[in-house]
Amino acid sequence: MVVGQSGSTVRLSVGGGRTPDEACLESAVAVHERLSSFLSELGEYLEGEAGRQEAAASEIRALKCSEIAYWWVKKPDHAMLFFDGPSEERQWHCDYVKSQFTGLVYDG
Repeated sequence: MVVGQSGSTVRLSVGGGRTPDEACLESAVAVHERLSSFLSELGEYLEGEAGRQEAAASEIRALKCSEIAYWWVKKPDHAMLFFDGPSEERQWHCDYVKSQFTGLVYDG
């Protein structure tokens, strides 16, 4: 499912077997229904992380959420968020667990 948000898109992906897992789908739908406030809260989290990770602050402030992934059927309240950013060398991501953002890091 792709959702438009102020000129950008956010992909919501849901794990499961042949069909989406019901609990994961329910979590994704809940985020979709409050996407605007979800993204606002995410922006506040990223701003806080920019303050904590000063060496990467400008890059963190430029991150845009590209995907919200509810892939783990054993943890349907746990999502991983992926970001588009200014660096092609780093893939930033964080977790969203029980309605809390945590663990902003990058691979690369």
